[in-house]
Amino acid sequence: MTPPAIFILIAAISLIAIAAVLIPTILQIRQTMRKTEQFIDSLNSDVAPLCKSLAATASELETLADTINKKLRKADDIIDMAHEAAHAMLSASRMVRGSVLPVFAQIGGITAGIKTFSHFFLKQGK
Repeated sequence: MTPPAIFILIAAISLIAIAAVLIPTILQIRQTMRKTEQFIDSLNSDVAPLCKSLAATASELETLADTINKKLRKADDIIDMAHEAAHAMLSASRMVRGSVLPVFAQIGGITAGIKTFSHFFLKQGK
């Protein structure tokens, strides 16, 4: 055999070997691409409902947060009113204590004076 013939024979055998390796690889790549397309189609069909569901959930959460904020504001207003009422009651009790205690002290003084006078007067009568 001549060198070019040997070269052509080696080249032919190499091409057959490469083809034998590449054909299953290309078929596997084609099958993988088909499965990838199916997966992407599946994702596309599932993403839209999922996005709608997430949007609805986000809307419900926003409504719930607004409701909670309103109730917290009401509770804060009630606490402020209770604080003001407690302050008013404290002021009223201080005023009552300031005005009633001197009267009680005077009444107590008068009572002690009458008691002493009657005690003294009763001793003298005996």
